[in-house]
Amino acid sequence: MKLKFTLLIVLFFSIVVNAQVRKKNKINLEKVTIDVIDNTSFYIQKIIDNRFQKEGIGIVQKTLTNDRSITVFEHKFEDELLQYISKIVIPSDLKTPLIVRVNDLLIYEETKAFNENGYAYVYLDVFDYKDGIHKCLGSYTANVKNELTQLM
Repeated sequence: MKLKFTLLIVLFFSIVVNAQVRKKNKINLEKVTIDVIDNTSFYIQKIIDNRFQKEGIGIVQKTLTNDRSITVFEHKFEDELLQYISKIVIPSDLKTPLIVRVNDLLIYEETKAFNENGYAYVYLDVFDYKDGIHKCLGSYTANVKNELTQLM
């Protein structure tokens, strides 16, 4: 009887502990293709991660039961974004180097009976660094909504 009771308690705590573990969905921006912007007078030299919540970049719903999982970059946040942006705005000695401080980045989706909506939000600051002084050139935000309707 003691053995059964002990096994029952171990099983209960195992279920409770595993229920709290969130699976992470890793993404890599190397696979995303986008056009190069040639006519800029700047390039991004550095990315600073100033997000309060650094655990992930958003939440996606996976499987048939729409289980939520945290989305993270496959590589370090700053490295992944800098590598991606460097493919779009190619660095050059003739261009002005800028620093981007990401204050918030959130990607998530909302699934309903017959449609899915994807949302993205970003809030960032852009700095110029000259003579040991950081000069804020501006703060920018963007909200994007992408609707995908699927009728059965």
